[in-house]
Order: sequence, then structure tokens, then C-alpha cells
Amino acid sequence: SAMAKCIASGKAPEACKAEALSVCAETGKSKDECSKVADGAAAAAHAAQQAAVSEDAAAAAKAKCIAAGGSAELCEQTAAAAGAMAKCTASGKSLSTCKADAIAACTKTGKSKHECSKVADTAAAAAHAAHQAANKAQAAAAAKAECAAAGGSVEACAQAAMAASAAHAAAAHAAALAKEKCAAGGGSAEQCEDAAAAASAMAKCIASGKAPEACKA
Repeated sequence: SAMAKCIASGKAPEACKAEALSVCAETGKSKDECSKVADGAAAAAHAAQQAAVSEDAAAAAKAKCIAAGGSAELCEQTAAAAGAMAKCTASGKSLSTCKADAIAACTKTGKSKHECSKVADTAAAAAHAAHQAANKAQAAAAAKAECAAAGGSVEACAQAAMAASAAHAAAAHAAALAKEKCAAGGGSAEQCEDAAAAASAMAKCIASGKAPEACKA
């Protein structure tokens, strides 16, 4: 759909909804009708995006399980867990909560807690990687689109996209490390989210070329 393509190009969902409203208004429909159309399109595009991430996570988890010599049954279960894990984290739940859900669902199938913990670990890693890959791609697309709109050359915009992708990866890594360190130190969920956000912002600032001291300030 046009909305899905717009979001995939790196634009914010709000900007894409505004474009959809504008296009709809040109057809003569009322603002209320167009708002409903845009909301429906945005929801469908978001669902499609999350479904793609979930599928990527499932495929990656299955491949890793097979490579490790897992049985067909175990690898199918691991793939299903990774897909569910990706959807769970996308809903706003923490990774630890989603892992606990995955372990609970797995133990109901008769497997031991140890086996289920391994399944959940593989699923969590695959889900996290799939989300990061999707976010990196969106950051790169947004940078490329912004560069092109500013009149940048194809080569310059490709470099901008690569830089944005690298900056996003660095920020995600920094946030994960900060969150892990905070949790290990006994910090609350809120404190650890704040620490992760601060680490992410710092990494993005440094990636932009500023000195660490300037970013701290």
C-alpha cells in the first residue's frame, strides 16, 4: 500500500498519515471519512511491518537451531517462539517479560524448563536482531530521503544512509549495554529505561561527529 511504502521510505507514521489525508481530501471525501481511511491504512501498514519482522525473527531462529543440530520439532518451536517474541516486544513489553511468556508457553508442551530456557534465549536473540535490522533499515531510508530532498548526490545520499544505519546500530548497542548494567546493579525498570535512553542519545551524539565531552554537556 501507499502508506506501507511511505513508512518504509523512512518517513514518520504521522507524516505518512498527513500525506494520506491530503490525497484522500483531493477525492472529495470529508475530513472525518479521510481520517478513518488514513487510520485504517496506518494500522494495516504497521501490522504488515511487524509481521515482516516477526517472520524474519522466526526464520533466523530456525536457521540457528538447525545449524546447532536441533530436531525438526525443536526448530519449529524455536521459530514460532521467535515470531511470538518479536510481536511481544513490539507491543511494548520488556524482553524479560516476553522471555518469561515464551518459557511458560514452552513448558506447557511438556519440555523441561532448561530446554525451554534455551528456546527462549534463541528466540529472544533472533527477535532482537530482527527489530534492530528493521530499525536500521528505516533510519537509513529516512537519511537517504532527507538527503535526496536537500538535493544531495546519489553517492552522498548513499553515504548518509550508511552513516545513519551505523549510528543507529551504535545507539542500540549502547542502550542495551546500559540497560543490562543498570539491571545488574539493581536499578528499577524506570531507571534502567532512562539509562538506556541516555546511552542511546550519547552514542548518536558521538556518531554525529561531536566530541564526547560536548555530548556529555
